[in-house]
Amino acid sequence: MSSVSGYSSASGFSSGSLNISASGLRDAQARMDAVANNVANANTPGFEADRIDAKADVSGGVTPEVAPKEQLEALDMASRDKLLSNTDLPTELVNMIQAKAAYQANASAIERNQDTWRELMKAV
Repeated sequence: MSSVSGYSSASGFSSGSLNISASGLRDAQARMDAVANNVANANTPGFEADRIDAKADVSGGVTPEVAPKEQLEALDMASRDKLLSNTDLPTELVNMIQAKAAYQANASAIERNQDTWRELMKAV
């Protein structure tokens, strides 16, 4: 039995749409966390920015995964430390705006699911 914000799928909510929206919230949160980490480390020499990929889940939602980073293994540590961070602040701003919009859209979908359930219970 899955639950989101205290509402379990056994309580009558449409578990499919609720689970999909909940996975969207987790994905958006992972993207916001990655942006925060990237911006915090933007001036760290050799830092490689995190990117989140959303992988389709068999349940119909998505699972956030950290995308593989570019390989710097061929460089020795002294050379690697001289490299600048690959964090692009305008790109990170766009990523944050997109993640925020996705989070709000999924939260709204969960609220609409809750509203529908309440109206259905009033009719019963």
